[in-house]
Amino acid sequence: MLARRMYARSRWGVVLAREDFDTADDAAAQEIAQLVGNASLDRCDSCELWQGDRCVPIPPGAATVRAATQQRALEREERLLTSRWAIAKSQRLRELTGRGGRRYHRVRASASIPRRRLLFVAGGAR
Repeated sequence: MLARRMYARSRWGVVLAREDFDTADDAAAQEIAQLVGNASLDRCDSCELWQGDRCVPIPPGAATVRAATQQRALEREERLLTSRWAIAKSQRLRELTGRGGRRYHRVRASASIPRRRLLFVAGGAR
């Protein structure tokens, strides 16, 4: 398992959340970052994924997401909701995790069409 760090940023570059997690490969980490980023579109404008000093590119679209990855993403989303990060106020994140009246259900990362597009950072400096 490799340690990863995901940053959610505002349009001004302010870090709204930071989440550390372990995954076996880049694909699983990218899927988790896509799901968490898309779930918080009402607060988050960009998302970065890092493994140490290496920026892991996050593809803008997602294919079918594995059930195990969905569960890991849901755990990350729930941790962010109970954190002191600004992203914890995301109504969309609350709704998608089932804490806002709706039940969490997602078969594909692209199953719901967001009101705006999230920018996934492909590289660059921290």
